[in-house]
Amino acid sequence: MADEQEVKTALKKIVDAHWDARKAPILLSELPEKLKEEAPDYKEALGGKSLKAFAMAAGEDFGFKLITHPSQRAKLGLAPANVDFEFPKEDATQQGVTSAAVGQEGARERGPRSQEPVLALLRALRALPPEELEKVVIPVSTLVKLLK
Repeated sequence: MADEQEVKTALKKIVDAHWDARKAPILLSELPEKLKEEAPDYKEALGGKSLKAFAMAAGEDFGFKLITHPSQRAKLGLAPANVDFEFPKEDATQQGVTSAAVGQEGARERGPRSQEPVLALLRALRALPPEELEKVVIPVSTLVKLLK
């Protein structure tokens, strides 16, 4: 069983190796797979904490820090504590149709009827079993066309 010390050491090793190879933080979403290789029982050592909370509590003392994206709340990474890194800021035109505010504004202009095809599609998808649902891929451009 891995203890906290082993997990912290494994995180430091993973963060440093990723930084050396890519000069970018490793995303938190990539860590579980890599941690399983270094410390297979890492979840037990976290003591019920999320990986984010564990990294925030242990990070600076162990030589790594949590980096957050300025506009994408879910984009989190770990980088060596001694480096300066910020995720690039993107304006609404670079992000495309990712801003909820832009989407809601446009929907208000078109009215609730234009949303019906999208809502009907989502209702139909909701009825699918989970293994079928995982196979469904819908380009954003298709959803936008349905809203027009």
